[in-house]
Amino acid sequence: MRVGRDQAGLGGHSFDSSRERREAFRRSHRPGDIVRARFLEWELRPATADASGLAWVEVDSHALRAPLCGDFAPGDRFLLQVNALEPEIVLAMVARNNAAATADEAARPRLHITI
Repeated sequence: MRVGRDQAGLGGHSFDSSRERREAFRRSHRPGDIVRARFLEWELRPATADASGLAWVEVDSHALRAPLCGDFAPGDRFLLQVNALEPEIVLAMVARNNAAATADEAARPRLHITI
């Protein structure tokens, strides 16, 4: 889903263009930052829990679209570490639902935010 300026997005919220969301996230974060995230919804649900799907997550009040692996439900909360901001925004799972990431979660590929 590509959400343009002033188009309705998740839950009727309006999102800025992809470039504006990406730049806003980059301006407010640095590599090494730990950020709070909340799973919003699947845009493209994965066939299995081990497969990657396309999801919307809210990261420090920024709605971002990202490939995501795992069994997530709307409202799930997790902590991510900002690993890189250029050329892509790369986040890694630190903890899920207030608990340390499991070995399986830690072994999964990092989240590559594609916004």
